[in-house]
Amino acid sequence: MHARRFGTPWVTRGVAAVGALVLLTGLTGPASAGDSRATGASHAGSRQAHQPKGHQHKHHKRPKGQKIGAGFFGMWAPSLDTGYPTVPVKALDLSSNGVYWRSIETSPGHYDFTNLDALVAQAQAHHAKPLLVLGATPNFYASVLDLHPASTQMPPIDAWKSYVQAVVDRYGASIEYEIWPEPNIIGNWSGTPQQLASLVAAASQIIHGQAPQAVVVSPAMVLRLKFEQRWMKSFFAQKVGGHRIGSYVDAVGIDPYPPADGTPETSAGYVTLARRIMKKYKVSAPVWNMEINYGVLGAHQLVSTLPMQTQASYVVRTYLLNAAANVKRVYWLIWHYQPTLGVQLLDEDNTTISKAGVAYQTVHQWLTGSTVRSCTSKKHHLYACELTSAHHDAWVYWTTQGKARIRVPHGTRHLETMTGGQRRVVAGHKLKVTQAPVFLHH
Repeated sequence: MHARRFGTPWVTRGVAAVGALVLLTGLTGPASAGDSRATGASHAGSRQAHQPKGHQHKHHKRPKGQKIGAGFFGMWAPSLDTGYPTVPVKALDLSSNGVYWRSIETSPGHYDFTNLDALVAQAQAHHAKPLLVLGATPNFYASVLDLHPASTQMPPIDAWKSYVQAVVDRYGASIEYEIWPEPNIIGNWSGTPQQLASLVAAASQIIHGQAPQAVVVSPAMVLRLKFEQRWMKSFFAQKVGGHRIGSYVDAVGIDPYPPADGTPETSAGYVTLARRIMKKYKVSAPVWNMEINYGVLGAHQLVSTLPMQTQASYVVRTYLLNAAANVKRVYWLIWHYQPTLGVQLLDEDNTTISKAGVAYQTVHQWLTGSTVRSCTSKKHHLYACELTSAHHDAWVYWTTQGKARIRVPHGTRHLETMTGGQRRVVAGHKLKVTQAPVFLHH
């Protein structure tokens, strides 16, 4: 459906509207967003290699809010050698870098890691954690009796295991592993949820057996359409070896793209929906947002980029709402000018940082080291997020449409805009708020 997908990318087949989220509060997972293992793997070292990870989860009293570390901020970057991101990034999704299974295993049993080695080295040189999506069945493992594209077919399980073993033998816990991209859309997976679950369980057991601290991410699901939501439910209803499939993964991947005219608040509704599905099937792993942008029409259609002020606003609102919803990582699509996307972090020269890119830097500064207590929707389409840190309390305000007025919170003296502007404010005075988020602090 989207840029990393090896089937028919950017396909839009209608929408299933989900209401904007009214209140997003922390539902903390096993580890913080700043954990170098990027959450969910905190108990891995104590688990037997043959056991699914979820059986080691323990329930603790959950603190209110989520403290944001640098590992919260992820990025897609297709040109790491010539165009490494110049904004803060601590996690890289390698899906746009040509390293699916079919590009690594060039003939049965023969693996070429040249490209992946270089990408991992580049990421590590910048102190970023690379994530590899394992899927895409090579042509030589496809069935000639199956009319579906080779890359979407269920592979022979022994070939899958051998491939996963070769990858984890080479990289261990130095990279993170997502099993398959968006299997609940046409063009990426033609097998059943049960077959996919068998791949997840097999890969998880191999990866955790070799590298207990490695992070395994479930196949990322899209949620816009009813059948996609049913598919996610069916997948997490599966059991392998008598254990729910959710117990084999350390993070649940979702791609919460809204409709083409959707907003970050619309996307946040899909995060809530994913959590409902997870609760139903007793999945306790943290949520990762594996891919997000806005204004996508589908089928490689070019789009008119959103107004620059809107682009910048969407970036800031996305990271704030995900932080408040206790999403542990957010990968922005993409560090490259891409005319099929509505929000561009770079100008067309692929070098100059856009206003949206500046907004990314700004929200990174606002959030890193802070605890996001909540983001609450108030009257007149007004959102208010409460942040705390060791140094001060802070608030971020914006509207989803029109304007609103607030009273500057007690003790507040400074206002920052989403593009770095600053000015003084007076506590108790009225302040006009628009769709451009503002950051108020002591």
